Amino acid sequence: MGHSDVAYFGIRHHGPGSADSLVQALQDLQPVAVLIEGPIDASALLPLLARPEMQPPVALLCYPEEDPASTSFWPFAEFSPEYQAVLWAVDNKAALRFIDLPSSARFSA
Repeated sequence: MGHSDVAYFGIRHHGPGSADSLVQALQDLQPVAVLIEGPIDASALLPLLARPEMQPPVALLCYPEEDPASTSFWPFAEFSPEYQAVLWAVDNKAALRFIDLPSSARFSA
């Protein structure tokens, strides 16, 4: 896959079939970067998902200090396409980032 090529994959969140298809596509295309729906300000946390001691299901949890009841979370299960994409990116040394508004945007008035 050339640096100017972009491939988009419509996925079903937490869909095992979607995860299998996505991993196969990543293997075939060998992208240099993988972008996943989620808060961009949490991108540095993504490689933690690939650590051996991190066993799914797990979730990224964000909330404003002044209002912990206003929680947002992004779950990852073993069969989630997002989780499998993270594993693939880390294993293949591809750039890995979330691509969505920062978590603070969810809590703005």
